[in-house]
Amino acid sequence: MKILPPGFARSRIPFLYFPNAMKIRLILVLGVVALASLSAAQIDPRADPAYLESIYGPVVDVGLTDLAFSPESYSGRALRVKGRVGIQGISGDSFELSEAGARITIIPFRRGMNEDEITNLSGQIIEVTGLFPPRSGGAADQVAGGAGTIVFWRWLGPPEKVNKKNAAIITLEQLVGRDGKMDGQLVRVVGKFRGRNLFADLPSRSMRTANDWVVKDDLYAVWVTNRKPKGDGFELDPAIRRDTNRWVEVIGRPTTKKGVVIIDASEVSLTQPPTPKADAAPPPPPPERAIVPPMIVFSLPLDGESDFDFSGQITVQFNNDMDETTFKGRVGLRYEGAPQPGDPGFEFMRISYNPGSKALIVDPGAPILRDRILDLVLLTGILDVDGQPLVRRDGKPAQKDIAEVLRFRE
Repeated sequence: MKILPPGFARSRIPFLYFPNAMKIRLILVLGVVALASLSAAQIDPRADPAYLESIYGPVVDVGLTDLAFSPESYSGRALRVKGRVGIQGISGDSFELSEAGARITIIPFRRGMNEDEITNLSGQIIEVTGLFPPRSGGAADQVAGGAGTIVFWRWLGPPEKVNKKNAAIITLEQLVGRDGKMDGQLVRVVGKFRGRNLFADLPSRSMRTANDWVVKDDLYAVWVTNRKPKGDGFELDPAIRRDTNRWVEVIGRPTTKKGVVIIDASEVSLTQPPTPKADAAPPPPPPERAIVPPMIVFSLPLDGESDFDFSGQITVQFNNDMDETTFKGRVGLRYEGAPQPGDPGFEFMRISYNPGSKALIVDPGAPILRDRILDLVLLTGILDVDGQPLVRRDGKPAQKDIAEVLRFRE
């Protein structure tokens, strides 16, 4: 029995059982795997995918046909590629992606990335993100189909078939404000298209790939990745501001990193700006103002004051704004006690109201007699602007038709 090729366990089918043509082909395939393994060995298997993307990024989306046509343009760069997956070789340690005749070898940069599940997806379209190492130009590259090898650290299965009805309708404010609580859930958001961060709404270093773009509503912005801003009947240009007045609806699964949200989009469509819901609860009414009845809070001269010159005016200030019209016919002056011979009348008394200071000004219209007590009488029916009647300062009820009396002595 011949010695098995390197990497084959003794439980494998003995090498001598293969015809000569298959032996030659298997050696070439193993050469491809060895070359890819060498490239993978250049990446620390303990590294986190996010860390690798920060080193080799920003990740560039590229089609297999473009990669096959111009591989030197992508040498040493981090790429994201889609294609129909197939198992490459007997060992199952590597795979290939194909599209329109172009093929590329893909191998995981370490084990434990659920790469075994890829074998069950043979013939279906998957997406891989990884490093495209420089090509050697040897026979191994020729066997690989001319495109080369990608050492991938992230892969996604066939595109998710989403149902809008299953997506949680959420605003960008709610999504950003929940600080990762919606991560991994299917959501539907609406925002204004902001291009490839043309207005610096988000930190530029938080961009995951060179094709990511931004949507924003009010003060809240998120990245959209994995799908270009185009769909049925529209295609927005993320490089210029021409289309930044358009609103888009994005359905996908968010991820939050350092406070920045990235939506892995499944669907993108044009829509209208969000509008408040018709059945939204109205804002709560303002608290009711405490009902305080109007009363006198100050007078000049002071109530009960003596030794004061009454040749001037009397000012009475209230706590509330008063209805000026209710003073007419309800303000009067009189001397205490029974009228005496020679007492002058107050036929020329004038009153006015200053709404800025909430003050009633009374001009007696005649000098005040000495050694007499003067009463300023306010009758019932004087109201404030809310229709509340004037009340006494001591809280007692009005006496007949008199609401309040102020007494002065010269």
